[in-house]
Amino acid sequence: MDEPSRLWRAVALGSLILSLGVAGIAWGLGFPHGALGVLIGAAMLGWIMGYYGFLVWLLRGKGVQRLLPLFNLAKYPLMMAVVYGVVQGGTPMVIGFVVGVVIPLAVMTALAIWSAFTMR
Repeated sequence: MDEPSRLWRAVALGSLILSLGVAGIAWGLGFPHGALGVLIGAAMLGWIMGYYGFLVWLLRGKGVQRLLPLFNLAKYPLMMAVVYGVVQGGTPMVIGFVVGVVIPLAVMTALAIWSAFTMR
């Protein structure tokens, strides 16, 4: 996918559908903390990707290195606070959080593989 906006929409929609589905299954199986962990993990990774994409868009054409926004000092303490809260929620929430972080990465990987096969 060469169009970033189309890729962003596909990743966001796929991640949202999978995250809600997995959270619903976890809730239905009696793991409400796991469901909450899935949603927190997916939202946190989405926030990081969105933040980085916004800064790259904002600083485009200004000669700023694209890796510079990754080293923002305000982002990492907030992420550590979220992770601390998740760890305090117990094992099901931590497992759900890890699954929630993996879902958007899996969607991006699936889209990359699909795009590689359809480009031929």
